[in-house]
Amino acid sequence: MTDKQTKINQQEQIKRELRESEARFRAIVENSQSGILIVNNNFEFTYVNDMLCQILDSSQ
Repeated sequence: MTDKQTKINQQEQIKRELRESEARFRAIVENSQSGILIVNNNFEFTYVNDMLCQILDSSQ
């Protein structure tokens, strides 16, 4: 296997692991019984899960 092919394979593995990690995170947050929100540096909501919306009787 060439060095270039090895690097490509490593990049593909990293991308696959990132997708899996993101999927796990999303499943945990979306199915949490706790209200969860994420804000950016400007204190703007970038994510609010359904449970927080239920708690606050609001919609996303």
